Amino acid sequence: MKRLSTTLVFILVPSVLGAADLNLTPRGVSGLIDMPDAFMLPDAESALSIARDKHLSTLNFTFQALPRLQTSLSFATYDDIGAGVSSENTSLNLKYALTDEGRVLPAISVGINGLFGNDRDAAEYIVASKTLAQTVEASVGLGWGRYGGTADVSAPFGQRPAFDTAKRASFDHLFKGDAGVFAGLLWHTPVDGLSLAAEYSSDTFANEALMPDSRFNFGARYEVSEGLTLGAYQRGGDTVGVTLTLSGNPNRPRVAQPVGAPPVFVGARSGAAQTWGSAASPDFDRLAGLLSEQGIQLQKAKLDGDVAAVRVVSWSNAAVPKVIGRTARVLAATSPQSVNVFDISLTLNDLPTKTFTIRRNDIHQLVDQPRGGSQVLANTGITGASDRAQTWDWQQQQQPGFYWSVAPRIQLDVTSDNEFDPVAVLNAFVKYTVSPSLSFVGVLDYLLAGDKNQDPAPALPTARSDNSSYDRSSVQLTQLAAVYQRKLSDTVYSRFSFGLLERGYGGASAEILWTPNASNLAFGIEVNEVKKRDYDDPFEFVDYTATTGHGSVYWDTGYKGVSAQLDVGKYLAGDWGGTVTLSRYHANGWDTSLSATLTEANKDEQLKLGLRVSIPLGWVAPTTTAQKSTLRLGGISGDAGARLNVSDRLYPKVRDAGDQRVYDSWGEFWK
Repeated sequence: MKRLSTTLVFILVPSVLGAADLNLTPRGVSGLIDMPDAFMLPDAESALSIARDKHLSTLNFTFQALPRLQTSLSFATYDDIGAGVSSENTSLNLKYALTDEGRVLPAISVGINGLFGNDRDAAEYIVASKTLAQTVEASVGLGWGRYGGTADVSAPFGQRPAFDTAKRASFDHLFKGDAGVFAGLLWHTPVDGLSLAAEYSSDTFANEALMPDSRFNFGARYEVSEGLTLGAYQRGGDTVGVTLTLSGNPNRPRVAQPVGAPPVFVGARSGAAQTWGSAASPDFDRLAGLLSEQGIQLQKAKLDGDVAAVRVVSWSNAAVPKVIGRTARVLAATSPQSVNVFDISLTLNDLPTKTFTIRRNDIHQLVDQPRGGSQVLANTGITGASDRAQTWDWQQQQQPGFYWSVAPRIQLDVTSDNEFDPVAVLNAFVKYTVSPSLSFVGVLDYLLAGDKNQDPAPALPTARSDNSSYDRSSVQLTQLAAVYQRKLSDTVYSRFSFGLLERGYGGASAEILWTPNASNLAFGIEVNEVKKRDYDDPFEFVDYTATTGHGSVYWDTGYKGVSAQLDVGKYLAGDWGGTVTLSRYHANGWDTSLSATLTEANKDEQLKLGLRVSIPLGWVAPTTTAQKSTLRLGGISGDAGARLNVSDRLYPKVRDAGDQRVYDSWGEFWK
């Protein structure tokens, strides 16, 4: 495996975005040096960490998925027998807080390293931690598997099975075998940002070249700036290593968010000004101007009896309830007195999504009241919006036009040869809209940092493992395609894409998405007929075709922004299987997801694990843009479970208007 170089550090330092004081083990678990502690990180804390010594190199992503659940994805390279002979391992680690720290009782957590597999990194533990004198944290625990190598306690729960790396979901080894005792102290020194640690370890490194002659480890960490922590450790008596941690939290924006125009004042209904005309002669151009001052574009409008119906779109990253709330304020303050009901339909990514039916009197009577927003929601009807739902009195004349954006993308892939492939890419997106349904999309990528060497083309093309054979030395045409999307009914969306769909493939892709009203579920079907693109010429193809398709189920759990997705079908290499993705979404647009893929092609290998973090640019810069920067770790290369990278899939375009997300973020309604 390639050792992590200064290039990786260079491309990640710009993403240091503010963090808490972090102490992570070389496997990305919060703890002392090698051993875990019982404490959790702040909710939603995210960290990318690197650890390196002469025996071990790791790359980890740690995410506090829930207040009591910490996760980390770890890629490790071990020096097995010395002389440069090494091997790799990937592990998914979980730690759950059983109890919080109290005045007398300690925090207690239970953890599993290497979930699903009984291999060299598999370890289970229970640990208790307590803060002493406000600056010292003491921990003591009992570990099994890798943490039970010292055998201080003889198999309290039975013998542990031998290693079996072929099993994809092995659980019979958990908390089995000999157990080891570990303990340690962490001191937050008077020097701001500096912490020192000492521990008594139960890891003997029995399967690596390291032969520790001491169970005592020592370490130090220093927070250089918000979000950047450097560390050093001494392990086993003679091994010295260093760590680097970059971190951030969606709940702590790096910059103050722009205030923008204040919401329109709404007073008593009797004092509402009829600024866009009367019921007999409405001036929708005037209404469009009033909404524009709020950063909202009026697309369509109609006055039908006592109902004012509008369709609007906002190009900012504002939550859906905020857009609806500001539209309702404008309508309440300026509509003719005869209007009693507002039908506000929202467009997202050129697709009509939901219609919110709001009683006008609710806005006048409940505006800015402590529980007024929840009362408005209780009285609001939410239904699907359709292109064919009604005729309109007024429509904005949409002219063909360009939209473009530029954003960075950081990708830390693990190739089919188990090598790290870190790259930083500048992504330029161009869209030419012909009509609300038809557009032409182009994407250019330029490699800012990373390996620009191009491997020779293979004798026979493969699904994904030949990624390194694609030219990286210049600007790459990643996508050039026509996209036609249409809402067929109030709950059914459709998409058809044709052209160069991604860097590796061109062809046709069709998709149907059903989003039932008043449901947290959505269902989709996608079918693709593609051919592999040439390694050098972006407009040529090689002799490799694939027919793929998936059925998908999307579930918004309604708990702290957590959602789940299951995709089952045929992948690019012809293998059948499925992918499970768990995500946590925040109202400001920050999105973290972890995926695991199992197909008939990797049933005797490790699960294909991948992680993706999308960070809105408005979180790090004073802007209201909806553009995001993306970090990807693993889950991309290799032929097993390789899926077409279609950028225009429907569910990500419309999920912000899903009922559960609207309910979760309704607190934005009056803002």
